[in-house]
Amino acid sequence: MKRCFQLTAIAVIACTCALAQDSLGDAARQVRADKSAQPHAKIVVDDEVAPLKTRSPFPEISLKGLDNTGDICRSMEDFRKNHKKDEFENAVRDWYDDYDQMIKLYLKEQVLSQERRNDQYNRPQPVFSGDYKKYWEQVQTRQRADELDRRRMSTDQNTINRVQNGLGRVQTYLVVHGYNFQWYRIRHSANDDDL
Repeated sequence: MKRCFQLTAIAVIACTCALAQDSLGDAARQVRADKSAQPHAKIVVDDEVAPLKTRSPFPEISLKGLDNTGDICRSMEDFRKNHKKDEFENAVRDWYDDYDQMIKLYLKEQVLSQERRNDQYNRPQPVFSGDYKKYWEQVQTRQRADELDRRRMSTDQNTINRVQNGLGRVQTYLVVHGYNFQWYRIRHSANDDDL
């Protein structure tokens, strides 16, 4: 009797697994069919989105994830071996200038965001005029704008830090290898126009 119960239980489990696999397969086919029916998004990259123009023989500084300055330095070393000194300096200068301008733009945006935050007390406060719904929408709109500014400043600061750290590591590599370019300075203020 016990043996019969075990065989019945095994048979029920096997049937259940087979039915589950069929339904899982059907679900996977349905997902693939739905996915192929959806239009694919196009990614447009321009100079405002991509920090580096295509002219640079060196990789971009990784703004997220692991630091890739080792790869950048290796590519500079390979380029240096196969090109003249002035060609190497011009290539590094072009690569550096793109990031210097990027930092400058982010720092200017941070200054503007800070000015907006400082001016928030001078902005007119939402006034309750009898329509509670309209008043609450004005309050929420103002809160969302302030929160977006805070998040943007935080994200921008992370990007600035990543680029400054990457530029610093590359600068150390260049100095160690005898390339102490006077123009290679890391920007810390949007007003550093003497760089």
